Amino acid sequence: MSKRMFAVPFLVAAVAAISASSSRSNPAATFDPSSTTAVYRVTFASTWSDVTHPGAFPAGGHYSALVGATHRANTRFWRNRGRASFGIEAMAEDGDPYPLVERVEARIAQGRADQVLLGTGLASPGSTSIVFTAQADFPFLTLVSMLAPSPDWFVGVSRLPLRDGDAWKEQIEVPLRPWDAGTDRGKSFESDDAESSGVVRRLRNKYFKKSSPPVGSFTIERIG
Repeated sequence: MSKRMFAVPFLVAAVAAISASSSRSNPAATFDPSSTTAVYRVTFASTWSDVTHPGAFPAGGHYSALVGATHRANTRFWRNRGRASFGIEAMAEDGDPYPLVERVEARIAQGRADQVLLGTGLASPGSTSIVFTAQADFPFLTLVSMLAPSPDWFVGVSRLPLRDGDAWKEQIEVPLRPWDAGTDRGKSFESDDAESSGVVRRLRNKYFKKSSPPVGSFTIERIG
């Protein structure tokens, strides 16, 4: 598959993509931790550059559209050492979010997920945000984006809990390090396609070592 960034709309269902320059929530605001819903903003801030990762930042480094879901505990869309679904493969190889969107929609029909999350991509370094309303019956977050150009590398979270017991979390900070979807054996950013049937693993190669800094972060902040 090609290593392009896939263009997507700015809005799906009740999920709005907003710029990082939008006003922040009132730091003095308090919210009912036991309410049945909570409004969150996820800010994806990428620091990946030739300064933070010398020799590991290709020309035109960017990310594809954010894509994910809110869902129940018994639902996973990807996991470490699990085999990548077609939705994860399409996202990680091509930056195409729609096969994963379709998978989320199938889980929604089964009552195992609540909503599709779909936001914009971004050039790196840079930032973008999405806002969504989480339901107490679907308190887990999955969100991913392709690191591009690359064979099949991505960043994201899987089955991240938004609640601590019966209370919504106010803020979650997640440092992001790349994952390898295991679907392409390419070794460099611009490698030709080399299909593989491997599994998802933490990316470790000459570009991203165990000691390498994160490429960015998710800040998940309750705003309502």
